[in-house]
Amino acid sequence: MKILLKEWRHRVSLNSGRMSEMLLNRLVEEELAGNIQARCDTSFYAMTINSWITSGDSKAEQQATEVLNTMGKRADIDLKLYAECHSLVIDAWSKSKKKN
Repeated sequence: MKILLKEWRHRVSLNSGRMSEMLLNRLVEEELAGNIQARCDTSFYAMTINSWITSGDSKAEQQATEVLNTMGKRADIDLKLYAECHSLVIDAWSKSKKKN
């Protein structure tokens, strides 16, 4: 799963954010269902955020913010990576022409 997320992160496509988030959600579902093979850590969220930010999608900043908020609710959060993602999202909003 991590390989797929890495691949989508490197694609500059309107679908990259959407596909990455879909993979992330599937992994989280598997983890919550008790699948011990499905271990989702904060790096998966970071790759998804990066995919949204580089996607060029009109809702990229909002979607990246939502993934960041979900990431922040995890008990096993890597605070350093969370801070880096927070900075990425702030930077994306600052470069955006949107007013939110």
